[in-house]
Amino acid sequence: MSELSIQNIITQAEQQLLSPQTFYSLCAKYKQHFSQSKLYFLQPNIQDFQISDFTETELQYFFDWLAVYVRNTEEIGKKQTFYLQKCTKYASKKALQITKTKPFFSSSPVQKIKTKIIGCGMIGRVAKVKINSKKIAFKAFFDSHFVWHHGTWSEIPTGIYLKAQNVTKDVPEFLFAGADWAVWEWISDRETPHMRTGENYTRFAQKHHLTQFNPLNLSNYNAHQIRLDIGGVQKEYFGRRIIDFGKTIHFYSQQAKKKGVVYLLRHFIQYRLLRYGFPRLLQQMIYSYRLSLPTLSSHEKQQT
Repeated sequence: MSELSIQNIITQAEQQLLSPQTFYSLCAKYKQHFSQSKLYFLQPNIQDFQISDFTETELQYFFDWLAVYVRNTEEIGKKQTFYLQKCTKYASKKALQITKTKPFFSSSPVQKIKTKIIGCGMIGRVAKVKINSKKIAFKAFFDSHFVWHHGTWSEIPTGIYLKAQNVTKDVPEFLFAGADWAVWEWISDRETPHMRTGENYTRFAQKHHLTQFNPLNLSNYNAHQIRLDIGGVQKEYFGRRIIDFGKTIHFYSQQAKKKGVVYLLRHFIQYRLLRYGFPRLLQQMIYSYRLSLPTLSSHEKQQT
């Protein structure tokens, strides 16, 4: 157990794509053994944000707080400015003060942070955050205890793995995360794949037997086909679709119990989801039909 550390978990995630179950199990063992309630994966780069008066730990504390705000803010498009004030007379990180109004006559450092709620799904809510000139995508997960092929325990190890493998050509770069929130680079609709460095995900997935992206889910791509959400990436294996289908049914049944069937229906009966759902269903029917067709032997092919 002495070898179990966050850094060792991150190292494993960098070297291979850990399944959500494996990643969750490692993190759960660490939390139980060391009685830790907070986990952080990678560290924010203070220089990227042009912040000199606040530490990485203080910035992580702010994102812990921001995750609660984002989870509880249902209004899409809602903008809010926060002011992070450092109280120098206390040594504790909890002495940081977060306000919605700018402090006047403050002798301690103050950092302005702008937020905008931009989207919401079944597993979390996303905000666009601007700190000085740096824009980031901040995702707060609703339930970090439920293990699924989307969500916390899938997206964070996937982000760590692809970042370590330099796969950034057509996906956002994973920056850092806590146990129930994750920070990614912000990709605007004006950004195109040829402007970016790194390896293309499609080629990388073929080499390493990973699942392909679903091109029908248009809301997950920017205007130049850069994938904004990498949820669901996993290793291909025999029977994966059947197992994933079972996990999906279990996930949504749990959501129905917690939030009600009406909430679930309201999420799915939307124009953009219906526009995606029917072509996706047709695609799956064609795929299943092709699998059911008898395969010809090489001799039979020559005869035809």
